[in-house]
Amino acid sequence: MNPSRATVVTLVALLALIACHRRRHPVVEDAPTPLPAVQSPPADAGTATLCGGPCCGGYACAVTQTNAGHGGCNPGASTCNACPSGLTCVPGACGSMLIAGEAWALRASYIAGGDVPDMCASPRRNAWACLRQSAFAQAPASEWTCLPMSEPCASGSGHGVTAASVSTEDLTVRGIDIEIRDGGPSGAVLAVRVGARYLTGLQRAALCSGLKFDKLTDVSGSGISVFSYFLDPAR
Repeated sequence: MNPSRATVVTLVALLALIACHRRRHPVVEDAPTPLPAVQSPPADAGTATLCGGPCCGGYACAVTQTNAGHGGCNPGASTCNACPSGLTCVPGACGSMLIAGEAWALRASYIAGGDVPDMCASPRRNAWACLRQSAFAQAPASEWTCLPMSEPCASGSGHGVTAASVSTEDLTVRGIDIEIRDGGPSGAVLAVRVGARYLTGLQRAALCSGLKFDKLTDVSGSGISVFSYFLDPAR
C-alpha cells in the first residue's frame, strides 16, 4: 500500500530535523590510543649466552622465580625483554642495591617538561646536559662534563654516546650538579639542579630501565624539569 502524501511529507520533515541536529551535535568517536613502544630483542637474541647467577633484566637473562614479574621479566617467558638501556644482562637480584665503589658511565637519554612531547623534534635536541660531582657539601667542585642531547636523538635508541664518569657514591651520597645549556657547553643555562641524589640508594633493576632526575629548576622559561639517563658499567 502506497503511503499517503501527508505521511511522505511528515517523514521528509523528520529526516531533515535529524540531519540538522547531527550537524549541530556531531557524533564524536573515541580517538585511537597509541600503543606503547615495545623493546624487542635483537635478531640474534635466541643465540645469546644466558647470564650466570641471579639477574634482573636483559634478553640474556632467564626468567626465574626470583625475577619473574620485575620489569621486563614476564612470568611464563623464557628470557626477559630487551632492556631500554641496551644492556643484555643486568646481574644481581632485582631488589639488590648498587654498592659503594662501583663506577659507571652516565649517558644522556632525554630532557623533558614544558609540554614538548618529543625532544628530538624540538629545539631541545640542540641542548647539552652538563654534569659534575656536586659542590653542595662544601667540597671542591669538579669539572663539568657536557653531554649533547643530539646524540640520543641520532642513535635511534635514546642512548647517548658521550659519557660522564660517576660512582655509586656520587649518585647516592655526594650528589650531582646538573645544568641544561642551550646550543653548546658554553650556552645559556636553561634549567638547573644542585646536589641531585638518591638518598635511599638505587636498585640494580634501574640499570635496565634507566634513571632520571626530576625537579630541575627552569631558569629560562623553557619548562625543562627532567633529565633522564642510562648507567653503563665503566670499562
